[in-house]
Amino acid sequence: MKRHLQLFKVVMGLFLAGLFLAGPAVVPVQAGPVAEVEVQAAPGPTPTTFGFGGGVWRVPKVARLAEPLLTALGEGGTWRVALAWEVLAAAERPEDVTRLLQSYPLNDFLEARARAGGQIIVTLDAMPRFLARETGTKPLADGPLWARSATDDLAGWADVAERVARHFHGLGISAIYEVWNEPDHAFRGSLDDYVALYRATALGVLRADPGGRIAGPALSDWGSVIHGERFVAGFLARAAATPLPELGLDRLPVDAVTYHAFSRVPGRHHARVLAEARGMLAAAGYGTVPLICSEWNVAAQPPYPEGDLNGTYPGAAHAAATMIAMAGAGLAGQVFQMAVDPGSAGYSAGVLTAAGTPRPVWHAFDMAAEAARLGPARAANSSDPVVQVAAFHGGSQLAVLLAVMPPTDLMLARDAMEPVAFDQPDVFSAIVAAGPESLAAFMFRNGEVPQGLSPAAVAALKAGREVLRTDQAAREPWRNGGTVHLVLPEPMQLVSHRVLDASTAATPESIAQSDRDTNTALRDLLGLAEHALRDQMTTANETSLRRYGDALAQRLDGRAELAGNAALAQIDQEWVVPVQTRLADLLAAQRARTVRPVTDASDQKTLDLAVEPYSVHLLLFQAAAP
Repeated sequence: MKRHLQLFKVVMGLFLAGLFLAGPAVVPVQAGPVAEVEVQAAPGPTPTTFGFGGGVWRVPKVARLAEPLLTALGEGGTWRVALAWEVLAAAERPEDVTRLLQSYPLNDFLEARARAGGQIIVTLDAMPRFLARETGTKPLADGPLWARSATDDLAGWADVAERVARHFHGLGISAIYEVWNEPDHAFRGSLDDYVALYRATALGVLRADPGGRIAGPALSDWGSVIHGERFVAGFLARAAATPLPELGLDRLPVDAVTYHAFSRVPGRHHARVLAEARGMLAAAGYGTVPLICSEWNVAAQPPYPEGDLNGTYPGAAHAAATMIAMAGAGLAGQVFQMAVDPGSAGYSAGVLTAAGTPRPVWHAFDMAAEAARLGPARAANSSDPVVQVAAFHGGSQLAVLLAVMPPTDLMLARDAMEPVAFDQPDVFSAIVAAGPESLAAFMFRNGEVPQGLSPAAVAALKAGREVLRTDQAAREPWRNGGTVHLVLPEPMQLVSHRVLDASTAATPESIAQSDRDTNTALRDLLGLAEHALRDQMTTANETSLRRYGDALAQRLDGRAELAGNAALAQIDQEWVVPVQTRLADLLAAQRARTVRPVTDASDQKTLDLAVEPYSVHLLLFQAAAP
């Protein structure tokens, strides 16, 4: 089958990368931008997006080390686990799915998060080889061809989904079951094949867990087009027209709509998506359905087109701005791309590195969690979209979270053309087909209009260029910093101020050194523990010890071994706990760097705050004494 969508995605990626690499047009620089920020006494949006939750693509090598650092960000967020590689693609027969789930290393972690009020998304995102329509082994970007195949054995897939749901339901987890991951480019079937897979998933899940929720389509891009049709609109229309009589349903259940977002302007994209989603759901007869951004970050994967913003302080500012924007838009939840880096070369996808070192973005989530823990939200607004604001109050205190996030050129280029992608997908497809070089020349270097475009495409492209220029001009002054003029609902005293910016965030060099130190400590401490216990160990236990020592390479956390082996439990105290303590000390030192001394303790209703670009601020105020 010809992969029209895949070609579309590749060309679109080249187009957008070309826009950035071409360099920005010359834009006028204004001095001293000022954002007027006001916090009101009225209630604000419910902070459904401030609880941390991350994605798990593969079980992290350092699951034991990471858990305390992740739970320190608070509970109640949305976690997403992909079963593709440890379970679905690893199964050679249906019974293997059950067996692999029983020993799934994150069972305890997910059960604990659910008990603490978190929401769990279980993503069924790979086709077991014994069900695959295509059996080829050609490697694709995210797995072998057969793992991305559709299936002709829908009953077999329903059985797999039933086994998955029975397992998690047995753990006491009321999960959302997400059908595939980014089927707009990582699924080799048609839209009809996807809906058939969705139907079979719903059938299997609800047989095992009548309270289970079914979600999709987890698009890589909300505006994705497949064979000339908007994917999400086509999915919802087909789902509404597809009965499930086995369960007494006249349409397929859509309990949540999920999508992904990368390199987007936070303050615009999510509100735009939510507004369109509401219209599509209403047209399909589904009414109000929660919208969840189930994967997001600055950029999706290396090589990052604008450098490693994910892993440095701009990524932290982007995260804070995005959480605020999602809450304002009304999203029901969000999942940061990854909790822990996958360990692949160049990836900076997680709040923790593959060795467990906190990245600057960890502190953005920490500051957001600290603000939201104070109490209910208060209404807050900013005169400039570069500065996002949220506020929370509890008793006599008020927390204000500010994110200063000048959008990158890639974000602005995508934003300028996004309305065309949403409203005129055929026109947008024709524009992309013109090729990255001619489009970059037109958009950034005042080049000629690409040849062969229709009048509608030419008009859309010209309008997009004007929007891009206007947005660049508005953004440019903020690259040198600016001022936030903060107006409070009443006179208050500033009692604490945390700042994450270029001067306070951990550098890539310090993060890399911490990773090296952690790995060295793990190796050294394991050797000491093994030597101390050698005389106590039987041959079988020595084998277990070596297997536990290989846990990093195997991406296991050793918990199953610890459960029945007292000697290994002792090793855990000598091996893992000291490194956990070291990472906790590192985290405390990083956090201390973000604390800015408060020099004015007077009551004030207004405050002028000098801010750096790509910075996050958490200000805590105390009401004046009566």
